[in-house]
Order: sequence, then structure tokens, then C-alpha cells
Amino acid sequence: MNTIPEKTPEEENPLTCKKLSTKLTMQTAPHLYHRGPAITVDAVVLRPAGHNHNKPQSLAAALDNLEMLVIRRGRAPFKGYLACPGGYVEYGEDPEDAVIRELREETGVNGKVVEVVSVRGDPKRDPYKHVTTICYAVCVPEDVQCVPGDDAIEVMWVRVVDVLSGAVVLAFDHTQLASDAVEWYRRIGEDALERAMRFFKSA
Repeated sequence: MNTIPEKTPEEENPLTCKKLSTKLTMQTAPHLYHRGPAITVDAVVLRPAGHNHNKPQSLAAALDNLEMLVIRRGRAPFKGYLACPGGYVEYGEDPEDAVIRELREETGVNGKVVEVVSVRGDPKRDPYKHVTTICYAVCVPEDVQCVPGDDAIEVMWVRVVDVLSGAVVLAFDHTQLASDAVEWYRRIGEDALERAMRFFKSA
């Protein structure tokens, strides 16, 4: 009975087989040589200031009353600056899982993804290399207790209006992410406040 001989590990992986890998070039296998940006995720966590979840009288009043969760970075770049919780997506990891993991590692809080707020990919947004970030709106339980961890040395809530006015300075382009989150909040529609309250309370 004839059997097909098993391939050696080197033959299974053409990148480690000299005989086969000599044929792999940018032209014949561009997917193996493509150089792309690193991918990160950032969490924008919003809540009414002072834990006041009563429905405001208007959307404008609600926006003026929003706070966002930020961490103080303990590492370069932007060491000592405030920033949205976030970090790199690991190989084989879903970005939605990554943003919840990063939020938990840096703040000790378990959250729930609401939806994508924006994607930012300016090649100069990170001083080290080209990094594209996916910004997610994430909700967390009410009266959550935050504990800094990983590369975060402090966790706090800041007023969104202070971020947008420049009174509170954020690292990278995270002020733009805060602005994106406010626009997302506006786009939810006429039921924005009701939906936001439901997200806050269902996390």
C-alpha cells in the first residue's frame, strides 16, 4: 500500500525551507512581505458627571455634563500625560477583545463595547512609528472603582468640555478621539440620552 510521506516541518513552512523560500519574493508573495502600520485600540468611557444618571433636559446639557475616563501614562511616549485607556492589539486577537483587555489591565474595570467611534491613522500620530488606532465607545458599571495597573500610574475622570477646550491635555491625538466620541454621542439620534442611560446601566 502506497502512502504519502509526511512533510517535514521545514517543508510545511515555506519560509523556513531554503528550496521553496527562494521562490518567495515581493512579486510572488506580497502578503508575506507587506509592511503595514501597527494597530492599537483606545477606549472612550463616558458617564454623566457626579454619577448623575437622571435624564438631562437637553442633549446640549448632557454633553456639557459628560465625564470621560483617562489614565496617566507611566511610560514613554508621553510619559506623565493623561490618555484614553488602550494599547496594542496582539497577533490573533480581535480588536474588540483587545480594548476590553486593555481597559481592564490599565484601570481594573470590566467594560462592554458599545460600538466603534472612529479610526485614526495619521502616520505621525505616534512619535515612534506609524500606528493606526480603533477608538471604541465602552460602557462600564455605575459607581465603578478604578485601580491603575500595567503602564497606568493613575486613573481619573475628567470633564469632556475641559478636554475639548484644552484645559486638560491628552497624549497623542486623544483630544480628537474625545471630540469623535462627542460627535458619536450626537449621532445616536433623538433617543441618545435614553440609549446612553441603558448602556451605562447594562454594563
